[in-house]
Amino acid sequence: MKRPAAGFTLIEVLVALTVAAMVMGMVYGVVRGVSSAKQELEHESDGFHQARVLFGRMSREIRSVYFVADRPETLLRGGLDDNNNFFLELTTTATSPSLPVAAGISRVRYEMRADPDIAPPLLLLVRQEWALLPGGDAGEMESRLSNGVYAFRLRFFDGKNWQDKWDTARQGRLPRMIEMYLEIEVAGKRLPFMTTVAVPQVMGV
Repeated sequence: MKRPAAGFTLIEVLVALTVAAMVMGMVYGVVRGVSSAKQELEHESDGFHQARVLFGRMSREIRSVYFVADRPETLLRGGLDDNNNFFLELTTTATSPSLPVAAGISRVRYEMRADPDIAPPLLLLVRQEWALLPGGDAGEMESRLSNGVYAFRLRFFDGKNWQDKWDTARQGRLPRMIEMYLEIEVAGKRLPFMTTVAVPQVMGV
C-alpha cells in the first residue's frame, strides 16, 4: 500500500508564518528599544559632559577667589540682574592663559543671555573676563560657554542660612558656600545638574 506524500497543510504553514512574524516583531521591538535607549544615553552623556566642564571651571575660579575688604575692585557677588537672569561675578587668581594681557588676578562674570543667532532665541551662558593687573580692567575677553543651558541659578550660604543673592560690598565678607544649578537641554530633554562649592575664607592682602 502506497503512503501519502509527507508535507505541511495550509493551516500549518499559516500558523508557522504567524509565529515567525510574532517572533520577528518581538525581536525588532527589542532591537529598537535598545537602540533608542543607547541614543538617549548618548545624549544624556553629552549633557553630563557639558555640566562637568562648566561646573569644573566655575568651581576652580570660586576656590581661587581673591577678595580684600578695603579694596573695592575685589569682589564676589551674584543673584538676579536687571533682566531677571542669574549672574555670578568674582575676582579670582585662576586666570585664563589666553587673556590679551597677562595678569595674576582677573574679574570674571557669568551671565545668561538670549542667543541672537538662534530663532526662536535660546538662552546662552556667557563668560567674561577682565585682567585687573596690570593697568586695571585691561584685556577683556568674552566667550560663549553653552547655548543649551535652559536655567542657571545660584544660592549663597552665610554659615546659617541660604540666600538668593550676595554682594561683598554689602556683606563685607565671602559666603561659606555657593550652590550652582544648571538645566541643560539636550535633544529636546532638559537635564538638571547641581553642585555646591566651598568658598575659602582666607582673603587676599
